[in-house]
Amino acid sequence: MADTADRSNETLNIYDKDSKLVVKGDKGTKQAAITGLKHGQKVADGDYLATFQDVTSQAESDKAPVPGFTVASVAPNAPTLTATAGDGKIDYAITASTDDGGSAITKYVLSYAPAGGNVTSVDVDPAKLNGTLNGLTNGTEYTLTAVAVNAVGEGLPSGEAKATPVAAKPAQPANAAATANGAGANVSAS
Repeated sequence: MADTADRSNETLNIYDKDSKLVVKGDKGTKQAAITGLKHGQKVADGDYLATFQDVTSQAESDKAPVPGFTVASVAPNAPTLTATAGDGKIDYAITASTDDGGSAITKYVLSYAPAGGNVTSVDVDPAKLNGTLNGLTNGTEYTLTAVAVNAVGEGLPSGEAKATPVAAKPAQPANAAATANGAGANVSAS
């Protein structure tokens, strides 16, 4: 049955099950938004109660139970990312998102690109957030970002991490020896 009552001078008020006013909607809208709940939270029938209140007379209807609902999940928030360069490689560490958006994180997507080059993306298991990108070009700066993914989709990206792989230095000479000759010395080392 359609609501034909004139609600243009009324607010929709929402109370918790202890009859404490949670929110008062705007006059004439027949709507009120319950906020501050966690993503994925289940709310049972009657945990909230609704009334209409006349703005002029302040008269209020009897309370009616609000049907149960589940707060929608959203994409997760941004993880953090660090990168450390090595010889032809970058070691990365992703710190998990602090809010999964109400739906478990199924993977992280790590994206990296050399300066001015194409982006490559790899999936990262949420149980193994440290790893290595191998086969990179020494002397080229790479930019990395990571995003968390849940059933809703990709969240916000991490801040950029930059690293430039460099060739490893040769080992320091050991067991140096010098043998004098007529013009100087012959030097050897291992």
